[in-house]
Amino acid sequence: SKLLHEIALMHTFDAANEVHRRTSFHPWHRVFQIHLERELQEIDPRVAIPYWKFDKMADRVFTAKFVGETKQSDDFDQDVAEIKRPTFDLMNPLLTYVEHTVWGPLRRAYKEINPAVGKPDRIYTESMIIDGPDSSEYFLYWSRFEERRSHNQAHNAFTGHVVDVGRDPVDPLFFMMHGNVDRLWALWQEKHNRYDGNQVNTYPFQNKYAGERGAKWALLETADEDGIYIANNDDIGNFAEDTLWPWDWDIALSRPMRKWSSMDPDYGTGSVPQINIDFPESAASNYPDGPITVKSTIDYQGRLSNMPALGFDYDCIPYFDRDKKPYDQINVSSTKRQNQPHQNNKDEQTEALYNLSDKTADLHSRIKSIELIDETSEIFLDTAINIIADPSEPYNLRSELILDVFAAKRSNRHFPSRKPRFFDILRGLLTDENRKLRFQAIDILAASEDEIVQDFLISELKKEQSEFISKTDAIFFLRQNTKPQHAALFRKLFEESNDPEVRKAAIQGLGNDPDAIELLKKVVQDIDENFKIREAGALSLHHLDHETMNAVAEKIVAEPESGDDIMLFRSSSPDPDEVDFKTGLLNMLTFTGDVNRLKENEGLKSTLKQVVDPSTGNKANFRSSFELLAAAPSVGPTIIEQMAAKLLNRLEGNDNE
Repeated sequence: SKLLHEIALMHTFDAANEVHRRTSFHPWHRVFQIHLERELQEIDPRVAIPYWKFDKMADRVFTAKFVGETKQSDDFDQDVAEIKRPTFDLMNPLLTYVEHTVWGPLRRAYKEINPAVGKPDRIYTESMIIDGPDSSEYFLYWSRFEERRSHNQAHNAFTGHVVDVGRDPVDPLFFMMHGNVDRLWALWQEKHNRYDGNQVNTYPFQNKYAGERGAKWALLETADEDGIYIANNDDIGNFAEDTLWPWDWDIALSRPMRKWSSMDPDYGTGSVPQINIDFPESAASNYPDGPITVKSTIDYQGRLSNMPALGFDYDCIPYFDRDKKPYDQINVSSTKRQNQPHQNNKDEQTEALYNLSDKTADLHSRIKSIELIDETSEIFLDTAINIIADPSEPYNLRSELILDVFAAKRSNRHFPSRKPRFFDILRGLLTDENRKLRFQAIDILAASEDEIVQDFLISELKKEQSEFISKTDAIFFLRQNTKPQHAALFRKLFEESNDPEVRKAAIQGLGNDPDAIELLKKVVQDIDENFKIREAGALSLHHLDHETMNAVAEKIVAEPESGDDIMLFRSSSPDPDEVDFKTGLLNMLTFTGDVNRLKENEGLKSTLKQVVDPSTGNKANFRSSFELLAAAPSVGPTIIEQMAAKLLNRLEGNDNE
């Protein structure tokens, strides 16, 4: 949890302007990836962060076994809470993560095209990014082109955490996205031989930042309307020899405290302090062993004789570690800055904006015109917000633009100044008759810690029946920013409701309340309770105190709940919900249990051996709800058998991985 918080806080919205929309974007995120990878390698040195290749079918990525099966965000035939969550296999370690991340339950759904099936429409293909007419051999232009047409569009292909800058590292998919972004940069470097950080075509802004810093730099007057300083290419952290925030060794080069203000009296005004984080060491490379600068990220392979490698590479790029060329034999580029050979067609932009605004135009063509518009422009935001505010406009168009405007939070420096009006419009949609618009507004406002939507959700929860949102969905969205005062409401709903789905959602909502530990223990161990509610209680308790939950799980698995001949289950043909619950317990013990202590529990090992015993004749009945609903019958051991075997192997093995 500590590592996850640290990683997420490096990429908060407060820091977004220092790491996006400028040429240090690719160098900064390369270091970010290496930081996490090295932290993971401290746990297991075999780990490497994989990449999701945006322009190919990713049927082995977006699965319940890996990064989560992702659903269509516009499917409103079921509870919204269900379509917003990626689904994880009962054997996946992320099973205990999805319900309780740093910022509420993990949210992710695809907007148009399922990435497991094919490339989302707006993402440029790899060949277009590296070899297309809009590409460039000059990093000044290429970096912005890739960020807009590949990176941004990969994020924007979804709804949920991964599209919300400042919260996106909470979704593991984020790092697979940036693995590919970095790979594209590496491909571009290889094509144009851009490894010498002293060349302006490799990196355009040489030397160090020499402008103002300190108190004058941080004055609120230099910030936008929300008190957020808008960094640009001329600011600190973007020059080749600048240190990268927040890995500064030289405190003199640290960013000053950024001031912020809020109209909300509960927040007032204050400042965000500089954080200084140690960069992890690596067995593969001790570089960089001093201040991390923009330049130190560029020659990642160590091709130049005076540069060591960073300790990573890609399967599609030749590695030159054993064939380093002398520095003076490198074919370096010209040091003169060149003009961009291909400029955006202004006439095309103007025509697309006109078509988008034309109420008489075909709806499909208006929606398609959005793809042609520069989402970083001020006029795009103003045009889109005006259409969203117009109730006479088609809801399909308004819906698409709501997502695009919110996505512009990542790429458009004018978003903070337009945010107040945009949020006011969304608040007006909370009770809109159109379900899709209503839930888009709730989703964005709830994720943005908007007090008005929280009051709205609480009000709807207190009603006997709401015409706008179900109780389960209201709890789900309220959990995006759970406050201590919400716990009493969740307890009341759990105790008074007869609806098992509402009671389950309420128990999930108590996963951030330290005072709920005893209640959750009671729920998990209650043999008369609904298994789905016990499962929700187990996940909430595991989030609050995984050692306590593991002790409860160990007891349930080791001591049978009934006198039947199968120790783990109540009968030889258990309910699939019971299988789900007990598989989840094995998942917790396997991935977060204290192996040395568990090895001493003979009752636990006896139960596990019985589950995997080949002589047990009714193993085909040990089916989880996932297996029961599968389109094709599973072949081989059931999920519960696989988890039991996995845990037993750890307990009987000699290693403590």
